[in-house]
Amino acid sequence: MKLYTFFFALILSASTVNAQKMESFGAKIKADGAVDGATFLKQIDGKDSLAIKISAPIVDVCQKKGCWMNVDLGDGKQMMVRFKDY
Repeated sequence: MKLYTFFFALILSASTVNAQKMESFGAKIKADGAVDGATFLKQIDGKDSLAIKISAPIVDVCQKKGCWMNVDLGDGKQMMVRFKDY
């Protein structure tokens, strides 16, 4: 029984050490009214711009402040987001 407790404690501590620290900059943004990537792709079709809030997983980010990030829109498509006046 002690051996199982030891392994459980070891796994728990390892998972705590590997937890990612999330940082946030600027004003908080609420997810209210955000659409997923598939909905965005349907709404942008045939348009050159669209004022919309998107909720999508971040795939890659620039390591400099206020640079860019790539988000996954689903179906193998990604979108690069550039920041203005960060």
